Amino acid sequence: MDIALDTAPYPGGLTTCEALYMGVPVVVLSGNRHGARFGKSFLSNLGLAELAAEDAVQYMNIAAAMAGDQELLLALRQNLRRMMQASPLMDAQGYMWDVEHLYRKILAEIN
Repeated sequence: MDIALDTAPYPGGLTTCEALYMGVPVVVLSGNRHGARFGKSFLSNLGLAELAAEDAVQYMNIAAAMAGDQELLLALRQNLRRMMQASPLMDAQGYMWDVEHLYRKILAEIN
């Protein structure tokens, strides 16, 4: 598989992350609600926000341009896993620290 096209209006979520981790670039169509913006969030955390389209025409244009760019596809295939591993998406320790910090802040404000 060269390119994955994320589904809309309900994005892939875990499937999108798995594709990215396996070196498959994903083109997403950003929606206008929380659940429809996961793909854009994933790509933004990887520094690939340009693969997130705001409308259907842009979605098709991004996918078509990527399909014609073999150098880009090769570079992404070779680097996406490392990009995922270095991103906040896989920083479980940092995520837990942030959650714990937020809980402490909320508790301090309540007391």
